[in-house]
Order: sequence, then C-alpha cells, then structure tokens
Amino acid sequence: MILASKAVDAQPYTAVASKLGIAAVLGTGDSSQPFLSLNFAQRESALDIVQYASEHPLSAMVAVDEAAAPACARAAGMLGLRWHPPRAADACADKNLLREKLGAAGIITFSLAPAAERYACGVAAIAQAGKLRVLGVVPMESQPAAERSLVFQTVRRAVHAAGLSYGPVSARLEVAGEKVSILDLAPVIPVAFEDQLHFRIPLVDDDVSLCEVVLRHALGMDISRVYRRQVPAR
Repeated sequence: MILASKAVDAQPYTAVASKLGIAAVLGTGDSSQPFLSLNFAQRESALDIVQYASEHPLSAMVAVDEAAAPACARAAGMLGLRWHPPRAADACADKNLLREKLGAAGIITFSLAPAAERYACGVAAIAQAGKLRVLGVVPMESQPAAERSLVFQTVRRAVHAAGLSYGPVSARLEVAGEKVSILDLAPVIPVAFEDQLHFRIPLVDDDVSLCEVVLRHALGMDISRVYRRQVPAR
C-alpha cells in the first residue's frame, strides 16, 4: 500500500509498482480520487488501513509524505509489516519533540546562519537493523570527504536518537566547517529528490529510480547491489 496526502505525489511509486509487476493500492487523503480515502489527521486512519488489509492482504507499506507517516507506522505495526515505530514517526511529526530528542543527544538543531561558510543540503537514506545506508546528498556531493563523513555521522546519530529503525529517512541540514545542524528529520524521502538521485543494479537494470529503491526495500527485496549513478547535466 502506498500512502500519500495527494494522489499525484504517489505517481512515481505507482509507476515503479507497475514496472516491478506489483499490484499497488493507494491510500490517500485526496477525497476527489477513487482510492482508499483516509484522513491522516486522525489516528483512526490506521484502523481503516487494517480493516482494508483484512480483505486485501498487504505485503508492504510506504508513506510518500510526512503527513501519512504516523498512519503508516501504526498500521504497519498492527499488521506485522516492517516500518518505523509509531513513536519515532510521531516524534518526527512533532518538531518540538524532535528537537528535544536530538538536543538530548548533543545534536545541533538550530540554524548556523551567522556562519559565513555554511551551506544547506539534504540526505536521503534507508534505515535497517540499526544501520543506515546513505543513498545520496542533495545537491550533489561537492564538499570535502571529511565534511561528508561528519554529515553522515550526524545523520546516523539523529536517526538513532529519533528511534527510526526500518525504512526511508531524509534529513535537512546546515554545515559550517566542523559544525553540522539537523534542521529536520523525517521517516520519508521527499519525491522532489526523485529527479536528483539515480541508481543502477549492475547486470540487471541501469535505470533504477529513488522510489524504486524505497519500494524494493519495503518489499524485503535485496538492495545491497543498488549503486548511485551519475547523470550528465543537461
């Protein structure tokens, strides 16, 4: 099941499901669309998903945007599907609580605006079994290797502090020398990253999208041989 506030935002995932030959159902808060209609602002939406699954068994769940994440976490937990814990999804949705958790772990959560050499970036990753597989940095990595290592270490610490454990993760950061600030952390990867991160599976598929990586992981498929590929600038 693919959960999205707006049906249009789920199109990259439904396209991947079609490519992989997987039957996908869309749960959306967009009442104008003929799909499973859900109100993500209410916790009962998770029960609606479970009720649907009682008649239409689900193999995996993916949340496209952060509004759908708490319902995805609760429904997945009730159905025995692997995803982030509800407490972690709730913590990421409540930005004050998120800052408290990250601050308690010694992670900077405020803007480094006074620093003249700062720059902003986003990180897309997959969490699994206490480990974090970084898929890429947006914009493209251009910072020194030492700074990239510091960014990845900080994101890993933030993921652990928030309790995220299985599935997609994205972080919005500011970097200034040896200082890294986590401005936001989410249990989803923005669809906007889709055009900037491209992948391949050697000898299998040279055109693997970011959404396909996320969906493959949700389905329990092996993504260890998925590698980032560079796309020439147009």
